Amino acid sequence: MGKALPDIEYMLLPGALNGLYDKQTHTIYIDPRLDPPTTRATLVHELVHAERGDTACCDAWFHAKQELTVERAAAMRLISTDDLIAGVRETCDDRHLAAWLEVDLDMLNTRIGILTAAERRVIEEEVDRLGRTA
Repeated sequence: MGKALPDIEYMLLPGALNGLYDKQTHTIYIDPRLDPPTTRATLVHELVHAERGDTACCDAWFHAKQELTVERAAAMRLISTDDLIAGVRETCDDRHLAAWLEVDLDMLNTRIGILTAAERRVIEEEVDRLGRTA
């Protein structure tokens, strides 16, 4: 039997914080002011934190490493290679591609940043086939 999904609550969060996971209450908090693509990206990001059982950390280096690991995992879940290729068939504009994939631009950039050599080659071949510049 798997772990229960965390509760999700919407509440105004301070500063530039889009969401957070509270391990003690097993609750994800999402800022309701976010647009739908950012909400989707934030929710998956926080779900990865919940699955990992992450807690807030006070060491800046460890915090940055944890966030990068979680963001990469979320990007892999939200944007498959096939979806990225299909999106490139529609547009090569980053903002339009992010909207087409229903993610925010940060999540798209994270996914592009972790493409494998094979994934990058397939996407570049598709862009070349379409006669576009990447």
